[in-house]
Amino acid sequence: MGLLLMVVFISCEKKNNSTTQLEINKRTTGTDENRYYDSLFSWYKKKDYARLGKEIKEPAEESKEKTAVLNLYKGYVYLHQSRFDSAQVFFNKALQGLNTKPLQREMYYGLKGAAESVSKMGKFDAAINLQYKALDFLEKSALTDKKRLYYSTIGNLGINFFLNQDYNKSELYGDKALAYFAKVKDSLNLAYFESAKAVMLFQDDKFEASVQLAKHSLELRKKLKDISGQAESNNNIAIAYMGLKNWDLALEYLYTSEKLFLSGGNNKEVPITIMHNIAHCLKEKNNIDGAIAKYELAYKIAQSKKMQNESRISLQQLSKLERIKGNYKEALVYYMKYSKTKDTLFNIQKEKAIQDVSTKYETKQKEEKIKLLQKDKQLAQNQRWMYVVTILFLIITGSIAVAYFVFRSRKNQELFLVDKKLHESEIERLKIEMELKRKALDNFTDKLLTKSEIINELEQKLNSFNVDHDDAIHSRNIGELSKMKILTEEDWFLFKEYFDKVYPGFIPHIRKKHNNLTPGELRMLLLIKLNLDSFEVASILGISAESVKKGRYRLKKKLELIDEDLNAHIQSLSF
Repeated sequence: MGLLLMVVFISCEKKNNSTTQLEINKRTTGTDENRYYDSLFSWYKKKDYARLGKEIKEPAEESKEKTAVLNLYKGYVYLHQSRFDSAQVFFNKALQGLNTKPLQREMYYGLKGAAESVSKMGKFDAAINLQYKALDFLEKSALTDKKRLYYSTIGNLGINFFLNQDYNKSELYGDKALAYFAKVKDSLNLAYFESAKAVMLFQDDKFEASVQLAKHSLELRKKLKDISGQAESNNNIAIAYMGLKNWDLALEYLYTSEKLFLSGGNNKEVPITIMHNIAHCLKEKNNIDGAIAKYELAYKIAQSKKMQNESRISLQQLSKLERIKGNYKEALVYYMKYSKTKDTLFNIQKEKAIQDVSTKYETKQKEEKIKLLQKDKQLAQNQRWMYVVTILFLIITGSIAVAYFVFRSRKNQELFLVDKKLHESEIERLKIEMELKRKALDNFTDKLLTKSEIINELEQKLNSFNVDHDDAIHSRNIGELSKMKILTEEDWFLFKEYFDKVYPGFIPHIRKKHNNLTPGELRMLLLIKLNLDSFEVASILGISAESVKKGRYRLKKKLELIDEDLNAHIQSLSF
């Protein structure tokens, strides 16, 4: 549907000033140190992070346990301030010293905080792993409130599966949490996971159902006087109305959400996702200047917090909006920044994919080696047993010899089968590796084509744009665009690197066999080898279709082809 989905999930924690609520999971021993830990926990439960920060005092004596507890609450203070990288550092430090029985409560909240911080940074796989660890820990713990904590973790696990685009698991875990909190009539958690469920309904294009569930969540949160929760519910109602293309109602709820955040929710700071949603609605209502102002503010904040994905979205939308206004120079500036950010994210995703394949292959190799070692060990034990039997039963030496021969034959067959499996595994690895190299070459070629098309479009727009007072700057911009269109030396170096991986030895043999080819003719030959048509070759090399036609004629002549088709001949070349 082309809608830019921006969702906000606010961490759900009970906020209640009653003594009963704050005594959940308190320790039975009443030492000064334990009372201090309980005091820190109470400020955390009240969400009074300013007081919590003041209460954190460095220990007078070196204590691994106390340092770990203090690092835990430092992590939550930074998490509340949206300083997610700092929060993650302190949570990781805390987890290293919280693995003792007296600190079970802190250990759980350490895993919970670490999962939330990495999730906020878009590392959803890491968040899911930490939440699974929290579930395992709860099952073995003696915490008095562990059932509520268990289903709360189940629900948050569903949210991270949703953010990681695993919608089946997201629905499974989310519905489990909803059913439990509805059964025990826990309004706070019920409102939180209803709001999350509303977003999942939005994902399935069930906009009316999403609106109703998000509104019910909002009513519960109003009764609980949960300001940050109300802000989240208002945003989720808004995105449902965005799905229905009711931009006025969507803006009404978004402005309410913005006002609530500024009045006290989430450190009195509006999440970037809210700004993106407001800007999107303004754009749909043709308020281009208002949308640009919101996206510029969102980009500034995202940069300061090192939030790459949010920065990328802001730059992409700013480039599009400036093009709508006819400000092609500004559009080009934003697009170039967006392109750099996009390349960084692409490299991260590519490295992750390669790492996943490598990990799977290494795991498979290790499993095969373990099996082989186990079989070798079993074989050695059987051999020793056979030697003993031979000595004890000399009378039946012949029978034992036959039995031993049969046994060895079977073991050799098993070893042969294991070796065969290892060989097949190696072949499979090589296939996967070649496929990755081929995809990398195709992706790089596609990027070159896309780059040329976009720059060509912007160049045409700039050429048609009247710049009476700034001819020098205009000419320089056109010159820079022209340089970007062609296959640069850096592009050529990367292209050859990818090409050599897919067709090893092809370039050296071509140069040796046809040493009269110019660099330009060699590049054209390699692009034809990739089965690109003349238009695509012209786009990548930054030349006209007529120049490609002449180049093909010279190439055919140097390859000494008379009647044979040039493309068919190059495709048939292999060394």
